Amino acid sequence: MKQLSVIIVFIYAMFMSSCSNKPDNIIHTTKTEQGNWVVETPGQNPVMKYDTYYQISPTWSQANYYASKRADHILYMVLGSLFLLIFIILFYGRSSDASWFPKNLYDNNILFNALLFITLVSSISFFTSHQSAIKWNNDKWIKKEVYDKAIKETGSTQPIWDSLETNKLIVDGPY
Repeated sequence: MKQLSVIIVFIYAMFMSSCSNKPDNIIHTTKTEQGNWVVETPGQNPVMKYDTYYQISPTWSQANYYASKRADHILYMVLGSLFLLIFIILFYGRSSDASWFPKNLYDNNILFNALLFITLVSSISFFTSHQSAIKWNNDKWIKKEVYDKAIKETGSTQPIWDSLETNKLIVDGPY
C-alpha cells in the first residue's frame, strides 16, 4: 500500500509541477481561404488573393499553466485531493481487512466497487477538468503572416499565446 501511495503522490506532484506555458510551435493543420480581390497593377484586372491559415493548439503544460491561473482552480484541486483521499482510505480499508472498516460495506461487493469507481472518477475529473477543457477547446487559426512574424522575431509562438490570453480569447482560460 505504501508503494501505491508513493506512486500516486509522485504522479500528483508531476502533474501539478508541469505548469510551463512554453508552446510547441507545431502547425497542426493548414488551410487556404479565398480572400479579397486585389488590384496589383493599375489598369489591370483585379486578382483574387488567397489567405493561408495555420492551426496551433496549446500543449498540456500550457493548459496546466492557464488552468492554474483560474480563481476556482484551487477549489477543484482540494476537491480532487479529497476524493482521492477517500478512494485511498476505502481501498486500504478493504485490502488490509482493517478493523475500523464497516463490515456491511465489506459484504456488499457491488456497492463497494461503485463507491471506489465514483471516488476515483470524481478525483480524476476534478484534477483534469480545467486542463482538458483548455487543451481540447483552443485550436486557434492564425494567419500565416502572423505565425511567420512570431517565429522570426522570437523563435516561438509565445507572443501569439500571450496576445490570446491578454485579449481573453482562450476558452476556459484564466479569467
